[in-house]
Amino acid sequence: MKKYLLAAALCAAMPVGAFAADEDLVGLWNNGLVWGQATQIALEKTGEMNPNAYGIGNTNERTSYAGRYTSGERFVIAEQDPGVNDRAENAYPEYKPEFWPTLMMSNYLHKSDPTKQYLESRWKNLPLGQPELGPPQMIVPGARPNELIFIYGQSNQWKYIPTDCRMHDEGLSYDVGFLGHAVGCWDGKTLTVVSKGFTTETWIRDFGMQHSNDMVVTETFTLNDDNSSFRYVSTVEDPMLLEPFEARNQNVNRQTDPMRFLAEDYPYVEMNQLEIGGGC
Repeated sequence: MKKYLLAAALCAAMPVGAFAADEDLVGLWNNGLVWGQATQIALEKTGEMNPNAYGIGNTNERTSYAGRYTSGERFVIAEQDPGVNDRAENAYPEYKPEFWPTLMMSNYLHKSDPTKQYLESRWKNLPLGQPELGPPQMIVPGARPNELIFIYGQSNQWKYIPTDCRMHDEGLSYDVGFLGHAVGCWDGKTLTVVSKGFTTETWIRDFGMQHSNDMVVTETFTLNDDNSSFRYVSTVEDPMLLEPFEARNQNVNRQTDPMRFLAEDYPYVEMNQLEIGGGC
């Protein structure tokens, strides 16, 4: 039995009241900017080549430049990254042979195809989707009991999660969203979220890892004993794949600094220019 069918069966069998742990997931997780530190960080970075100061990996303060000249003028550096380290990883889904030609072209041209046929979604100024987006950076309660809102720090995205073990909506399950149509269910300290209804504009991961409209993503959030962190695992099932693929398996820590907050993310529009040369 496929994992998502098993998860749905487990959800259907759960007793009413098994979703009492929603509040334990509420909070800021593994991210956030520090209120009031932008000026100090900018002064510390003056004149320093710091290509990682701007972007998804920055958890201290968003600085939209890589350094400053001695005159104070700010500058931004660019890069060409062939992704050698990422391509060397073994954590890749196994595809059926009939999809290999398209996958190879997308791997090579994923951010340098002027026709946009083989571009990853972010290089077409579209949001990242699940599962590439990963876990949410903030989780807040919904307007009613038994529902959560996942907020992501990239592309200003959010996702509605009912946690009462309901069945998927038949219509929405065949929609074409970036994050999918989700249903959640608690089992002890673990929330399982099953999502369906994805656009094919998104990828499982970068370097050509495409999927079909029939992709199903199962995410588990397993809280530790004191709710200070959770283990996040996302698994992909798709007719294009030979077997289910574990896309992410990571520990996510609760952010307790009262001065941290989740800021609006910059849009991709007119920011991601195509890089010259295939495979960049």
